[in-house]
Amino acid sequence: MSISENLRKLRMANGVSQTIMAEKLNISRQSYNHYETGRREPDYNMLLKISKLLHASPNDILGLSSDTTTQNKKSSFEPVKDPELENDIIELRNIAESLKIEDIKYLIKFAKSLKSEPD
Repeated sequence: MSISENLRKLRMANGVSQTIMAEKLNISRQSYNHYETGRREPDYNMLLKISKLLHASPNDILGLSSDTTTQNKKSSFEPVKDPELENDIIELRNIAESLKIEDIKYLIKFAKSLKSEPD
């Protein structure tokens, strides 16, 4: 499959519209549409951003892996029921993007330890 076909398939498997993808990527919907129609190909940095949003590897998008489905992968677009919590989650994601991988792993361990502590 082509990059454009893989992008469309992965986006649809995540249940996300082109408009939402464009908003998350800070580009116009038309620019994102050009990726899916093959009029343009994402550059390296955009490919990485798209792969994170769709929980797919860049190889999945490029068609270099055998599995381009995301059925077993959790979407980052699931709605949060508490509006205040949604803002906190967005802030946490923004912070995490600037951290080193070992710091992110430490935070995950810390969060898991909080979850397992009795109230």
